[in-house]
Amino acid sequence: MSAVYMTPGDNFATSYHHTTTITEPPPSYADSVRRAKRARHRASISSSGTFPDPENDEDNLVSERSPLLQNVAGVHGSRQQQHQARVQSAPSRRLRKYFRPLRRKAYWLPVLHLILLNFLFALVAWLYLFLGVLIGTTLLLTLPLGTLIWWLTLIGSRFFADAEIRMQSYFHGIQPPPQRRAVFHQPPVEIDPESGIPIQRTFLQNSYDMFLDWEGSYIPIFHFLVVKAPITLVLTIFALVVIPPAVILIIPAPYVLRLFRRIGKWQALIAVEGLSQWP
Repeated sequence: MSAVYMTPGDNFATSYHHTTTITEPPPSYADSVRRAKRARHRASISSSGTFPDPENDEDNLVSERSPLLQNVAGVHGSRQQQHQARVQSAPSRRLRKYFRPLRRKAYWLPVLHLILLNFLFALVAWLYLFLGVLIGTTLLLTLPLGTLIWWLTLIGSRFFADAEIRMQSYFHGIQPPPQRRAVFHQPPVEIDPESGIPIQRTFLQNSYDMFLDWEGSYIPIFHFLVVKAPITLVLTIFALVVIPPAVILIIPAPYVLRLFRRIGKWQALIAVEGLSQWP
């Protein structure tokens, strides 16, 4: 395909033009520039006599990036080692965590209290209070003797209540009440207006207050006779049946210690809440 291009003549004054017929269009600017660059590149290669090696270029590229790759590989390797160490140490950690109660005093104290001390204390308190209530009520016809028996019974109920709160707080870690009732002696609450010295309460005044103190004197009797007795009996039998075989076999011992620690805390909460009734 031919094309006709009009070129002006050398003399612009003339009114005619020269016509040139070109069969192919001239190359574009981009093609011509690209060809010139290729020619210069070939000339530089031919003059130097060396040709680029793609393998060497790749080696150079790898060598330039090798520090970064080493850092990445090092981080990945350390993470993998840490993960393997965690995986390997996970069973040992679980075993140490499972057998931890065998080395803790906080797990053995509830067992000692439930299997031995709790039953003996509850038995003594139940016999003392039961006989005191029975004999004191029977001898009320003879007022002085019946009153003396009831006085001893109420002193015993207050003493057992205070001892129970102390034992439950020590063996089971229960928070004791902010203040406990006195067994018998009440602190003076009145001050002599003349001397400014507190007036000491007499024996009869303390005894009278003890007989009228329903929460501190009679609630413990109900607690030890009705509430604590069956709970202690059932827990003691259960502890004697379960704890010795578990300790001998060793493997179920941590689970049993955890179980009886929770049971002990439950019965301790019942005792402290029942004996800490304040008006």
